[in-house]
Amino acid sequence: MSSSNSRKKQRTTRSSVPALGAPSEADEQSNDFNNPTSSASSSRVLPTTTIPSLSTLCARRFAASYKKIRENEFLWKATAQYLKLAPDSMIPKILAMLVTTCPTFLDHAVIVTYFLRGPLISLDMNKLPGVKESTILQIPRLNPSLREVELTKFGKISDEKFASVFSRLTELRRVVLRDCTKVGLKTVVAIAKSCPHLKIANLNHTSSPPAAVGDLLLSCPQLEVLKLAGISNWTDGTFSKLAKALDKKTRFVSLRTLKLRMLSLSDNNLNFMVSLFPNLRRLDLSFTPARHLLILSSPESPDLEKISLTSTQVTSSDLLAIIARLPCLKTLSLGALGVRESSKATVSNSSAMTMNDYTLREMTAILTNFQDLESVSLVANTKLCINTKADSAVLEFVQQVGRRCKYLNLSGIPSIRSNDLVGLIAEVQHYTPPALERLLLNQTGVDDGASASICSCRNLVNLGLSGTRFTSVASDEGLFPILDACTRLEHLDLTSCRGVPVGDRRRFFQVWEGERNPQYSVH
Repeated sequence: MSSSNSRKKQRTTRSSVPALGAPSEADEQSNDFNNPTSSASSSRVLPTTTIPSLSTLCARRFAASYKKIRENEFLWKATAQYLKLAPDSMIPKILAMLVTTCPTFLDHAVIVTYFLRGPLISLDMNKLPGVKESTILQIPRLNPSLREVELTKFGKISDEKFASVFSRLTELRRVVLRDCTKVGLKTVVAIAKSCPHLKIANLNHTSSPPAAVGDLLLSCPQLEVLKLAGISNWTDGTFSKLAKALDKKTRFVSLRTLKLRMLSLSDNNLNFMVSLFPNLRRLDLSFTPARHLLILSSPESPDLEKISLTSTQVTSSDLLAIIARLPCLKTLSLGALGVRESSKATVSNSSAMTMNDYTLREMTAILTNFQDLESVSLVANTKLCINTKADSAVLEFVQQVGRRCKYLNLSGIPSIRSNDLVGLIAEVQHYTPPALERLLLNQTGVDDGASASICSCRNLVNLGLSGTRFTSVASDEGLFPILDACTRLEHLDLTSCRGVPVGDRRRFFQVWEGERNPQYSVH
């Protein structure tokens, strides 16, 4: 191939990488370039190694037959009596199964009559179109001793209505109001006054003001988890009210998890917020303007086991200083360092990136001694491997750190090549297979030459190869040997793999089965 064609192909690969400024729809997910827009993921269900309980088997059978039962008036009348007698602890499980099998058959009357009981109520407006505002308002009357409630994407219900619900739920330990955009001052104040035993509060993508969250912290001393992602009214101006409401010496020792993702707060306010929680273990500052997080590189730094700095402008020197103080680290997310959410730069613009080969080598030297590390994401750090001619920093990282992890995301780094993965293969005399269960290489330059390296990952469950150069042309190289070796593999993403026929990408496990066992060939 000519050099001009090679450059053209490289430009095409890079341009296919989307901007990393916007979050994914599911805020609880990784948001790490894992899910292509038009997915061609192939899956299989492996034989179960455990026997489900009898109650679970009954619930599955009921969920599978529910539509047919509802269509038969006599059968439904008889079955409904048994549903009323089901233990409260089974109700959330049964409802979750029904949401998967036949959500449109769950109207307001059915939900109120049979499913607003038990220790947990979980309702999602997108998944349960039959849920109405009146459904939510019935919760306190029917289940006043409720311990956990999840209400997701109810953007049309007012702050006042939500407040009236939570003012009567005094036994709550867990509240999730993700994407309930009108939840604001009145709801948060109602929770603070009525739920003194609260341990988990998820206010992601609501309109909860900082001052009200301050009241929540003061009123709920047992709070362990606080999630505040994507709240647009959290700015330096509004945050000052929270700072004024708290004594400078106030510390909340129970909090372990703090999510400040996508908040437009300056370094001073981010540092102040983190300083409030000396026993913090999990921190998400991704997609914030964070640059100099002095609290995390100081002696007062909490002993974190999880940190996400994806799409921040944390400098390389600060990053290394932060990581060096976290010897118990289990999860490290460093995607697209240098690109902010509000930035016009995309991940294909490597000049905006701050993670380079030198930084990665220095970080590798630190992480080599971290025995608890399980998950690392370097997604979309496009400066990596650009000028590499010999052994790359990625190869060194994979060999010394990556192969010991259960999760490794190198997606969106176009310059990564198959040789950068040879570190997955250990020397024979010290052979232990990589611990990797999930390996994401989407939109990288790897090809069939990486097959042997991936084959060594015998514990692999999920493999992302979207937009790579893998092929299924020959049965003795490329994808087929990977499926031969990785017997636990359940999910394989082949979206935009031009070396694999379009019709085979979603059913590649069947294609492989037909290749290895012609009697099972799929036509």
